[in-house]
Amino acid sequence: MKRRSFLKLSAVGLSGICASAFTAAGVPESRVTTVLGPIAPRKLGRTLMHEHVLVDFVGADKIAPGVSAASWSRTMP
Repeated sequence: MKRRSFLKLSAVGLSGICASAFTAAGVPESRVTTVLGPIAPRKLGRTLMHEHVLVDFVGADKIAPGVSAASWSRTMP
């Protein structure tokens, strides 16, 4: 067998081994983090997707320390 033929066959064989190993390992299942802990996406059910742009713990009637009045007025409706 010539060197070039050997390398081609080796590459084909190696790619088959790698592909079967990847398929056997599978792709890890994704998880969704909830307040009750991570769950599978298929168990999530209906959700309201949204983002918390401003997160503070001073209350809704006050502006958090470090937030300028200008940035507060731009983010609030």
